[in-house]
Amino acid sequence: SVVGSYEAKINGRAKALSAPVIATGGRIWFPLSYISECFGINAENLGGGVYLIGESSPQANNAAAIM
Repeated sequence: SVVGSYEAKINGRAKALSAPVIATGGRIWFPLSYISECFGINAENLGGGVYLIGESSPQANNAAAIM
């Protein structure tokens, strides 16, 4: 992936991204959606700034309902 691009290459194939990788103040930032879109790993917003990265579980869903 190139900074600012909405495209990543996975095994040589182009993949559209919903948000680009950005660089600010000498740091590289990538959106959590990048994990899901490029690596097939679930990145679920539970609310309140909390994300579940990996597979959903009933416990995580209960925690999201409490928040």
